[in-house]
Amino acid sequence: MIVAAVPLGAYIAHVLAGERTIFSRVLIPVERAFYKLSGVDAAREQSWLVYATAMLAFSLVGFLSLYALQRLQNVLPLNPTSFDPVPADLAFNTR
Repeated sequence: MIVAAVPLGAYIAHVLAGERTIFSRVLIPVERAFYKLSGVDAAREQSWLVYATAMLAFSLVGFLSLYALQRLQNVLPLNPTSFDPVPADLAFNTR
């Protein structure tokens, strides 16, 4: 990790400064495609309210997905040991 820290840090500094990197030719079109698909305007700043809403929505979706995964694991495919579902109170308290 220590060896990768210097080149990765330099790369991130170039990207955040808006400079071109050796990966720009490949990654910029991919980034623009993701922006277009998700309706993001790269030139527009995100307000704190939009950011907080997106963060809370992402956290809620993650929590509900994990809860459903644990509660429904007995009916999901790829359960070769036939585990029973996690009890509701334990699934709710899983981090």
